[in-house]
Amino acid sequence: MAILSIMGMFSILLAFIFLTIAYTTDKNSGSSAFHKLLVMVVVTVAFLIVGFGLMTGNNRAIIDGAPLFIESVGLVIVAAIIATSAIDERARPLAYVTLSLLVGMVLFPLLQRWAVSTGWLTQFGFYDPSGLGRIHLTMGVVAYISAWVIGPRLGKYNHSRVQALPSQSLFLAPIGILFAWLGWGVVMLSALLVSPTTDLQQFYRLGFSFFLIPAVSFISASLFCYLYFKRLDISLLYNGLLIGIVIATSAGAELSSLGAVLSGLIGGAVIVYLISWVDKKLKVDDPLGFATVHGVGGFLALSMVVLFPRGGLPATYAQFFNQLLASLMIAAMAGVVTLLVLKVVDITLGLRVSEEAESFGLDSSIYRLPNRYGSFSSMSVGKVPKKEALKGMASSPSIPDQLELNVDELADIAALPQLAVIRRFEILTNPDRLERLTQELNAIGVSGLNVANVTGFGVQKGHNSFYRGIEVESHFLPKIKVETIVSTISTKRMLQAIQRALYTGHIGDGKVFISAIQDVVRVSTGATGKDALIYPQDE
Repeated sequence: MAILSIMGMFSILLAFIFLTIAYTTDKNSGSSAFHKLLVMVVVTVAFLIVGFGLMTGNNRAIIDGAPLFIESVGLVIVAAIIATSAIDERARPLAYVTLSLLVGMVLFPLLQRWAVSTGWLTQFGFYDPSGLGRIHLTMGVVAYISAWVIGPRLGKYNHSRVQALPSQSLFLAPIGILFAWLGWGVVMLSALLVSPTTDLQQFYRLGFSFFLIPAVSFISASLFCYLYFKRLDISLLYNGLLIGIVIATSAGAELSSLGAVLSGLIGGAVIVYLISWVDKKLKVDDPLGFATVHGVGGFLALSMVVLFPRGGLPATYAQFFNQLLASLMIAAMAGVVTLLVLKVVDITLGLRVSEEAESFGLDSSIYRLPNRYGSFSSMSVGKVPKKEALKGMASSPSIPDQLELNVDELADIAALPQLAVIRRFEILTNPDRLERLTQELNAIGVSGLNVANVTGFGVQKGHNSFYRGIEVESHFLPKIKVETIVSTISTKRMLQAIQRALYTGHIGDGKVFISAIQDVVRVSTGATGKDALIYPQDE
């Protein structure tokens, strides 16, 4: 039966990798997937050396209880991956190592030890029949706290406005969901097979709930999403299906039919609203939404399993109160411990990558993989988030007086030939400067921009990247080309705004090409010249 548990764990690990790539931006897909394997290795070693002995209270248990270790190590790996799911795209590898050690050495062993027959959770009246509800709940809280401490991704919250940072690989999400569905099913099946009290009816009940709850939660999420947003959001619907899987694995075999249906209905609707609320109101950046999915799913499962038990009476008020209180207590303890540990490590060593590294993507800046800018939204940097974890980050340096552009001779537009009144500005620069450039140009009245991904090289002669230990021979860097047409803004003001946005004092800041436009024609009205560039709201 331990073999089944290990197989289920590997299926869930594959699910997390697929889902991580599906929800993170392209420039971080390689590093985000790698960090899942890093977590697996670190938490396994931590649990082997310290955690298993703490869980069993016997230093020799790793030798005497090898089957128990094999059954437990799969769960501790899954727990650690859930705990680290909300910090992708901006956290240093140290953050993943820290959380893995915390989960493998302290949190998971204590949760398991407290829930045995003599543990205080059991004595308190806490009921977690599958043993997974408390793991989903507490690891969701750990993921939420870690995302809050490390702060949002650059460009996520810009001037109190929430910006979407979508991936171009969302098509991988269904594959990840199917692996998760399969993996959790195998884990639950192995748990039932080793239980001495399992009867045939429980297998039927597990199969019934394991398909019913996710299906109902998906339908509920679809309906609520359409009512709330007036449209369907596929990325949220996937989360609606996932919370159904979480509830099914935590309480599916012990829920009545009514409880299974109600759990799916509530879970699907709640997850759509809460993910949006956490993202927009609390401003906690969780790219996958897993902190909410697992935290809320675990809490809901622990509540419903005492309200709608299979073949029994609902819990009394006292029993339900104890269940809720115990759930909140273990969630609070996990959150406080995580907060203290992460704050100490952040202050002393730092948990977040530099602004420059994050802007270019962790694939390239940390692991020297080739850049993959699949969309402009992945390059929208904006201002540095106002989080304590980001204090001390370097901002764009001020432009020395002696480097101010001498453009006085270009400021008098009337002195130029008539055809040069309408000018094209083509700006080649680094992708991470796009948002600042947009802000500076908008500030002086530029309202239209065309942006394109380009590759090229200049004095830098490319960026060295490596694959399988071999240097990738490429002389090209990822760049953007920003193009705008102006007629009423002076060349001097344009160049000063561009310089404020792009200047760092290093090679690669960019170049500006200025050319005269012979004429402009607006197709819809037939207006020509400067009139074609003026829209009704500008008049």
